Amino acid sequence: MCYNLVIKTFEINKKQRKEIKNVLKEIFNEFKHNDDGAFLFNSMTSEIIKTLDYKQFEKKIENLKIDNNALIHMHLRKATTGSVTEQNIHGWRFNNYLCSHNGFYSGVSDDDDDYGKYYTYAKFYTWSKKNKDIKEKINDNSDSYEFFNKNKDAINSEDVENIDTDGFYGVAYCNSLDSSKLLIISKNKSAKLYYLKNLILISNESLDSLLSQYYQLGDLRFKMTIPKTEIEDRIVLLDTDNFKILKERKLEKYYYYYSHSNAYDL
Repeated sequence: MCYNLVIKTFEINKKQRKEIKNVLKEIFNEFKHNDDGAFLFNSMTSEIIKTLDYKQFEKKIENLKIDNNALIHMHLRKATTGSVTEQNIHGWRFNNYLCSHNGFYSGVSDDDDDYGKYYTYAKFYTWSKKNKDIKEKINDNSDSYEFFNKNKDAINSEDVENIDTDGFYGVAYCNSLDSSKLLIISKNKSAKLYYLKNLILISNESLDSLLSQYYQLGDLRFKMTIPKTEIEDRIVLLDTDNFKILKERKLEKYYYYYSHSNAYDL
């Protein structure tokens, strides 16, 4: 499954800039098996990088400019549907927002009996390869692109009440081009926010192992993780200067048991 990350810095010194870049390189190395296309946005330069060449992408990270109040948005794609092309690399621009997604979008209503067939990544991946209806709905585009394209008006108007999450699973990030706002869409999976003294990392996957410190006392080993919170089953619009919630909507959580061709909404 894809990996997406947002990093927001505050006041940082020269040493911290280097440390942040090292953390970003570690995260990239941890998730680069998602090798169907890489996206990177840096608010310091407004540069948008999209490439299928991961060696070139590593060089871009190495030369990345990081300073005070920077926003970095990264996505590493593992294709579920749609061709492996630059066109389907995440980080699509919809007027004022750049968007990426980890998970899937089936295009099937949550109330549809068929939704349970696509409820997990494994089930969706299998069905998307075999099911003609799904292929026809998304054509050669990424399923994630179809989700954002359907909701582009609501996203740009920051109308969280009218973002349609039917058939959506996972975590999506959309940052404004001026990086002052971040929209997080999370359904049946959490966005994990890690707070360090001078930055916040927002990841769709756990970074506990990368960000933990270990202390040894005698024969005992102690693990210390950095402060973390999670956003799940919510659409949240954040002010990235102070991380105050500007708008918020809670999403209904669906539970399914899947057996043969039947799905049951409990």
